[in-house]
Amino acid sequence: MKIFKQIDFKRIAYQAMGDYGFEPSFPAIVLKEVQAIKDKISNEENLSLRDLCSLLWSSIDNADSLDLDQIEYCEPLNNKETRVLVAIADVDEHVKQNSHVDQHASLNATSVYTSVQVFPMLPQALSHDLSSLKEGEERKAVVIEFFVCEDGSFRPGEIFRAFVQNKSKLVYDEVGPWLEGISPMPAAIQEIPKLAEQIRIQDKVAQCLYKFRRENGALEFETIEPRAKMEEGKVVDLVVTRKNRARILIENFMVAANGAMGAFLNKKRIPFIQRVLPIPDQWMRIREVAAERGEDLPLEADAIALANFLSSQRKRSPQTFPDLSLTIVKLLGPGQYAMLEGGEKSGHFGLAVQDYTHATAPNRRYVDLIIQRILKAVLQGESFPYPKNELSRLADWCSGKDKAAKKIERFMRKVASAVLLENRIGEVFEGIITGASEKGTYVRLISKPIEGRIVRGQKGLVVGQKLRVRLIQVVPERGYIDFERIGHSPQSLISKRQRKFSQKKFFIFLLSISSLFLLSRAGDAQINTQEQSVSAAKLFLQVEDEKIAQAFEQKLSGVWFKSEGLVEKILADDQEGSRHQRFIVRLSTGQTLLMSHNIDVAPRILDIEVGEKIYFYGRYEWNSQGGVIHWTHHDPQGMHPGGWIEYQGRRYQ
Repeated sequence: MKIFKQIDFKRIAYQAMGDYGFEPSFPAIVLKEVQAIKDKISNEENLSLRDLCSLLWSSIDNADSLDLDQIEYCEPLNNKETRVLVAIADVDEHVKQNSHVDQHASLNATSVYTSVQVFPMLPQALSHDLSSLKEGEERKAVVIEFFVCEDGSFRPGEIFRAFVQNKSKLVYDEVGPWLEGISPMPAAIQEIPKLAEQIRIQDKVAQCLYKFRRENGALEFETIEPRAKMEEGKVVDLVVTRKNRARILIENFMVAANGAMGAFLNKKRIPFIQRVLPIPDQWMRIREVAAERGEDLPLEADAIALANFLSSQRKRSPQTFPDLSLTIVKLLGPGQYAMLEGGEKSGHFGLAVQDYTHATAPNRRYVDLIIQRILKAVLQGESFPYPKNELSRLADWCSGKDKAAKKIERFMRKVASAVLLENRIGEVFEGIITGASEKGTYVRLISKPIEGRIVRGQKGLVVGQKLRVRLIQVVPERGYIDFERIGHSPQSLISKRQRKFSQKKFFIFLLSISSLFLLSRAGDAQINTQEQSVSAAKLFLQVEDEKIAQAFEQKLSGVWFKSEGLVEKILADDQEGSRHQRFIVRLSTGQTLLMSHNIDVAPRILDIEVGEKIYFYGRYEWNSQGGVIHWTHHDPQGMHPGGWIEYQGRRYQ
């Protein structure tokens, strides 16, 4: 097996964590606090918690997972229902609110999983040990009960605290093939009497839940998210995780348990954080995507109709279905956390459920730990642990961290992909177009789950189109993979001098903004002003807003001010091979600005998206072209330290 050139993946991963606003290492004060934690159980607690350790609990997870949050048990009843118990690790037992461990967990808000390094939300002494539902260990847990009918419908039961014991740690890629009849029974199941029967009951119940959810509009996607296979710190391959019966089992139990928790808290009419995905604003565009494939969707957003469309497309064109999935996922928009009052109705369009929250992974997600504290306060009759304004702030914060974590994971996949291709410059590959928009044109290779950007010959390409491309450049440290379309008239390459940059200085992000021009709100017919976006932008500082208005009105120069705005539009490159990134920002004061910078001089603002907020500090100047905002690295008069732009928790200056 050929081993490719080694780069320092861990350094890049740690740097990416810092760049996206995470703290990748645990401070000494956090580790010291963890050392002092003892797993003590008072007599009073022993009397108040149920003892369910005798039940045949098991977990199913990845082979290398040690932060076990969830174990399951099923019991068929005489009324043709099946009682399902999902036990969740009692992380709050060890991570007390406002402790040093808790403060660090709230800062990162989620574990981040890259192929080269896992950055856990909690120190491993907790997440891999004391607060993990480890095999053979008695642990405290929150148990969520629900009952599943033969048709897959379910009703919530009790939620209570109990002692549990995981009898067997099972692995997705061993249990799944066995349930599908293509592999022998895993040894871990053979070793424990009646465990095989228990897992088959769980599988049967999960399949009923799965069928019922799909029939009621749960959307089923298939996106390609390869994982780098590492050997001795070197990437040797990319592996795509296959969805099997074991993963479907856990996914459906998780969705049902989270729904049961949401229904329980909502019934108590108390505020809590929900996971929401509203009816999509871009339903008309989703209808256009379906029409391009010969199918009609209703005028009004309809989850069942969309689910049926996706199911038919999976059967008709399995090769392109992952790309269609990604398109629909982007049009639906990301799920978000939101603080809702008790009794308020919300929904998750993609899961076809109401009152949905995240409660099943408190070792890995901070929202789940918050929900656990709220639940325990209700069960124990204690005061509510979070003021409403703090709960709302945490919901917004965790939404941002969830999105940032996904971007880190995606970036590290790009780095690994670039390493695999770095000695194949000039080779030709078969590919399929996965994206074609103002943000760029992207191609996924058929032979490997690798995606890159077409920088020459991209005009006229459409999503789903098959073509041949030639690899012309990779920059592993930045995750850049550039192709040109075969059959396209060659153009002069960007000079090597322009493309060359120092690896030593990589990740010292000095954003060199070439120009930021003031545009008329009413005069530019190409800008589609959305009043909803304008109203969503809040005033940053009243004093700063007055300075902006005065500078724009009086054509002043040398005025420094801060503001914020929404990314309103991402513009296409002016010409093929362009290495400029341009987008329009609408300020909190209403003015519209054009931002442009050369990404060969300074790094690209990562994964810029329409509707996202951007903050800046800059110097306003007036010249013959109109108003210009300069982000300079220093103030000529020495009065200011320099300008900056902040996007998605990452600062460019």
